[in-house]
This record gives sequence, C-alpha cells and structure tokens, in this order.
Amino acid sequence: MLMPQLFTSKDDFTEWFDFGKYEANQENKMAMVKKMHTILRPFLLRRTKSDLATKLPDKIEINISVQLSPV
Repeated sequence: MLMPQLFTSKDDFTEWFDFGKYEANQENKMAMVKKMHTILRPFLLRRTKSDLATKLPDKIEINISVQLSPV
C-alpha cells in the first residue's frame, strides 16, 4: 500500500483524488494534481531523454542476408 500512514485504504486515496467531484472547476483539478504529484514524487523514477542519450552505448547495425523461403 502506498503511504499507509496517510491512506489507510483505497477508498481514502480515491476520496482525496476523486476528479468526478471537481469536474466543473479546473482550478480545483489543478490543485488536486499538484497535491498528487507532491505525494507520489518520491516513488517515481523519472529519466529524461538527454540523461539516457549520454549513458547508452553507440548503436551497432548488422546486416544479415538470408535466402527467401519457399512459398
């Protein structure tokens, strides 16, 4: 369970982040998303393309010629 000291059940989590309640008000939705990001940030692994591009080895291209198989 994610953060049992904060959310004792799935229902608690759903109550905090129920987008259906705030469907009409965009400000409330954005506030809820910010709150969710704050809570979930320590649990997410985030990598950007620029981070990965420097760590990946160079691409190797190999061409293999194979005869056609009978139809």
